[in-house]
Amino acid sequence: PALCQAFGKGCTGNDTPALQLALDKWRCKGVLQQAGLPVPDGVLVLPGQPVPKERLPQGRVIIKPVASDASEGIEEEGVLDGADADRVAEYVAKLQERFRQPVLIEKYVGKRELNVSLIERDGKIEVMPIAEIDFSAFEAGKPRIVSYAAKWLESSFEYQNTPRVIPAPLTPGQAESVRAIALGAWKALGCHDYVRVDMRLSDTGRPVI
Repeated sequence: PALCQAFGKGCTGNDTPALQLALDKWRCKGVLQQAGLPVPDGVLVLPGQPVPKERLPQGRVIIKPVASDASEGIEEEGVLDGADADRVAEYVAKLQERFRQPVLIEKYVGKRELNVSLIERDGKIEVMPIAEIDFSAFEAGKPRIVSYAAKWLESSFEYQNTPRVIPAPLTPGQAESVRAIALGAWKALGCHDYVRVDMRLSDTGRPVI
């Protein structure tokens, strides 16, 4: 967007600062958290630095590159038990070698995933019907995540078994909370035109960005 603007051209969507902030999952988490919005516990591991084993979230964790897009680097193998610090460290090193960037270790939240789209029309922000990823075909124990395979590998089980359900089957209270959080994320990141906010529902039904 900044390049388009520099050449006197227009474009839709968010501006360059908002896009750069949203791409960096660690900085984005910090901004959302300071705005009072729910995000999972996590730690950042810089290239060449040891995994801070004493600061790992309890329970299962999901490990991902900090600044990749479209689920690149998000894989089933990256969902591990945070108590197995050696295995976590081994996987972190693998991602750092592959993507040449810091790696984020986050608490793995719940089994349900929501997508919330927002569109700005005539200066008013409209929250679209909430979508949920249908993981019902996944066997017990298989991480319920939208991995790289689920987005891009058409022949994979994950790609063929992660349809969206619209509207998501939520209680009125849950739906209201999800919409409020999505709108809060829009405002915290300085967004405009259109965005999608992805959330997980905790085992107690609490939405987390």
